[in-house]
Parts: sequence; C-alpha cells; structure tokens
Amino acid sequence: MGKLIVRQAKCTGCRLCESICAVSHENKVAVALARLQVVKKHVEGSPAVVICRQCKKCAPFEKCPTGAIKRDADGVLAFDMAACNLCGECIPLCPFDAIRQVGDQMLTCDLCNGDPQCVRFCATRALSLVAQPALA
Repeated sequence: MGKLIVRQAKCTGCRLCESICAVSHENKVAVALARLQVVKKHVEGSPAVVICRQCKKCAPFEKCPTGAIKRDADGVLAFDMAACNLCGECIPLCPFDAIRQVGDQMLTCDLCNGDPQCVRFCATRALSLVAQPALA
C-alpha cells in the first residue's frame, strides 16, 4: 500500500491537484468532486492540503454501520457506494476531515489505483506517494 505525503510548505494553493483529481474520477473539472481539498489556514492564510492518510487504524472503516468503507488487496481504503447508505456517520470520525459527502457520493482519496494523478501533475512536488508495507 502507498500513502500520500503532503509537503505543505511547497504547496502554492494553485488547486491544480483538485482539478486533476475531479477529472480523473468524474471526467469533469469540478473541484467540489475532488477527493482532496486545498484549504486556506485561518491563522497564516497559507494553503493546506486535506487528504486521506490511509490510516492503518481507521475509525470510519471500523465503525461504518454498513461496512461501506473497504480495504482492497493492497490495503487501500475506499468507499463501496453500493453498500453505503449515505448516513454520514463516518465524516466526524475522521480526525483529518478527509471524508466529504457531495450529493449521493462519499468522497475520500483512493490513491487512484496506485497512480495518484495529483502527484503526477503537482508542479511544485508538494505531493508524493511513498511505499508503505501492506497490512498483515
């Protein structure tokens, strides 16, 4: 399994990662549908990237009442929307605010099948994918 690492100091706040993410998942430029978010910090005003950290111990995964958050063979967390009832109970359980509901979708980073497009297109290299041992 891999894990996305964000070097916040390198992020310029251009939001290209959000656009690329939305295009790769939804085939349209709609940053509201991105699986990651670039937000401005309230104190410093600098950008911060909010993204799923693929936690090994993940409260939303463990407590989802329908079991809609799944781990694939590589240990990557993602939503099974066929099993999801859109209750939203997972949203406040994520300490990193990395789960959002937009319409009839629950959005969180699924690492793009091991080839995250945000990493490929980040001009400042603020995002990178690092290898992480698979869960036993």
